[in-house]
Amino acid sequence: MFVIFPFEEKLYKDSGVDAVFIGNPLIGRVPDKKSFKVSNPGLFSGNRRNVVSCHIPVILETAKILKEKNKHKICNV
Repeated sequence: MFVIFPFEEKLYKDSGVDAVFIGNPLIGRVPDKKSFKVSNPGLFSGNRRNVVSCHIPVILETAKILKEKNKHKICNV
């Protein structure tokens, strides 16, 4: 198996899977996280009815807490 994160090679090999670290094709293309000045969290519930109905109350409460504590102007739900 070709893996893109260095830690994965040992993880898979320890489980008996032949793995080779080939590198991450996005390194160098994605800006460093320090360059993001504003944090707009996205909260995702899933797409199955039972998962959504279970997660929505928690997600809405999380959005409320984020807004109150961090003064987020945008919180994507």
